[in-house]
Amino acid sequence: MFLVFEPIDFTRLSQTTTPSTFDPSTQFDLIFNAIPDLVFWKDRSLNILGGNAAFRKFVGEDFIGKKLPEFINPTDSIILEQSDMQVMGTSETLEHIINIEDPQQEMRWFSVTKSPVLCSIHGCIGVLVIMSDITKQKNSEEAQEKLVEELKQTNEELQYVKGQLLHAQENERKKISSELHDDLGQHFTLLKFALQKEKVNEESLSLLDDGIERIRLLSRNISPIYLQNNDLSILVGTLVQRLNNLNSGITFEYTFPDNMDGINDQIKLHFFRIIQECCNNVMKHSKGTSCKILIDNSDGLCLEVKDDGEPYSFEEQSKKDGSFGLLTIRERVKGMNGKINYMQKGDSNFNTLQIKLAK
Repeated sequence: MFLVFEPIDFTRLSQTTTPSTFDPSTQFDLIFNAIPDLVFWKDRSLNILGGNAAFRKFVGEDFIGKKLPEFINPTDSIILEQSDMQVMGTSETLEHIINIEDPQQEMRWFSVTKSPVLCSIHGCIGVLVIMSDITKQKNSEEAQEKLVEELKQTNEELQYVKGQLLHAQENERKKISSELHDDLGQHFTLLKFALQKEKVNEESLSLLDDGIERIRLLSRNISPIYLQNNDLSILVGTLVQRLNNLNSGITFEYTFPDNMDGINDQIKLHFFRIIQECCNNVMKHSKGTSCKILIDNSDGLCLEVKDDGEPYSFEEQSKKDGSFGLLTIRERVKGMNGKINYMQKGDSNFNTLQIKLAK
């Protein structure tokens, strides 16, 4: 409960009563005893002249003519008395919040309102103080702030762990790529030379060539070094050509801007992995006939993968068991501080997965 009083003129209050009936203490009790806040007044020497029931419960019954430092921590009292002097000097109401040690040596928060007590003859003759206990409110706010900070720290730790997992995944891809190229690739090449000497039929050699080419492509697709040494447009162009050669019934297309400045190796790696996963999902699930890959950098970097297949909910699908690919897309986008939007096909007849990075 918060109360704010205008400056109180006790001269006018005394004029509304007869001299025999006017008693400031009695008037004080009638007005303020029903208030749960601590209410008391002081004279210009900062002696306490009266207090309501809540104040008496706070400091005890023996307070008339005494000063506040006798009841609460002197350091806290100095702060309160300094604001008392300010109120009496300006004759203006003052509000502030203070954390003080109460008579039971417990720390409590109060919202404090101070109003000057005015007399037409003598001017400001004292100050009326109202202290509302807001300890529970402040503790709740502090608990909320602490929880928010803990959640923020936990989220930062999770983002770090996710980033490390993606980094470990790329390192594992690099290792597998190296093994495919250095071990299996050389093994199949030597096998081909040996079979040529034995004059094996052309069909067998063709199958062997196809196997060697598949290993080479697999090695390239999962190799971070291969990705770092080529532009994104070249990487996606090679991927699209290979997908179209599969004759899956889906036509893949891509459109890139002429100027691709501002795409560092990390973003290029994330974008290519996302495009790979999207194309894989289109082939496995869409039941469509067309897929378009678009990149625009006119207003921040933006990737769109469009398909004319069956629509789905990206949010719901990414939460299902086995949707590791979609989860990986989400984490890659978070790692780039980007946003994901999925729009089901409307007038354009294309579903669109949009990934946009800030400028």
